[in-house]
Amino acid sequence: MALLEDGRLSDNRESWNHTQYLESPDFINCPMNMTVNTTTGEAFAINVTWVEPRATDNSGETAVPVADYTSGDNMFPIGDTTVQYNYNEDPIIKKCPNDTTVNTTNGLPTANVSWIEPTATDNSGTRFFINIITSGSIFQIGDSLVIYTAFDYPKINTAICSFIVTVEEDNRLVGVSTDEGSPNATVTWDPPLASDNSNATVTVVSSPFESGDMISIGTHTITFTATDSSGNFDTCEFNIKIEDQEAPDIINCPMDMTVNTATGEAFAINVTWVEPTATDNSGEII
Repeated sequence: MALLEDGRLSDNRESWNHTQYLESPDFINCPMNMTVNTTTGEAFAINVTWVEPRATDNSGETAVPVADYTSGDNMFPIGDTTVQYNYNEDPIIKKCPNDTTVNTTNGLPTANVSWIEPTATDNSGTRFFINIITSGSIFQIGDSLVIYTAFDYPKINTAICSFIVTVEEDNRLVGVSTDEGSPNATVTWDPPLASDNSNATVTVVSSPFESGDMISIGTHTITFTATDSSGNFDTCEFNIKIEDQEAPDIINCPMDMTVNTATGEAFAINVTWVEPTATDNSGEII
């Protein structure tokens, strides 16, 4: 699998979804309770030493315990003091989204894709999320890798959740060129068939256009609504993209001209002609 610089995946990859979960480390040789004397002439003991405990983890990485007191570098007042060692666990990401495939929308080569954002917990109670791509982002056609990274503070233990968003071109999009000399296209289609369990007649209506209508340049969604005699209904839809592929026409293009130089000069100045005009079926000229 290859991750491109823009966060998209190279072609011919297998779809995958990954969430990192690690078991908690185990402490080894936790020190026993200790009783020590105060330092001479003081109401406290300093530089009390013990063998630091170690921790192992199933990942094979060394788990580093953290304590509020360090062996050999401390000061304890008279009385009981609890020395507690902790290890920082990696955060746990919950409900990582599954890989998803969507179609392009509105005739564009993109799709707006949303999902339920994952959550994270951590034994430290503090966790942060880093995610470059968020729910509701716009994706181009192809595969895009979305990564959520959760980390705690201050040890920066991390957990990763990732999934793939695949955008495919909407095959329901019908492209039609405008009629010659017109900003519209006359479009016809076969209406869908509808049936009902009552075997009664089902009325099918299309909106906002019907087959045979003149439709303007742009992308339009045609919705079919099938309704039975009881008022129950179902819908289906497809998109029509009307494209202007007709070139503008230039009118009154000037003919070749021959003029004299200006008196005493090697050039002609202030040569005039009638500016040409242009028309286009779309009604727009730039």
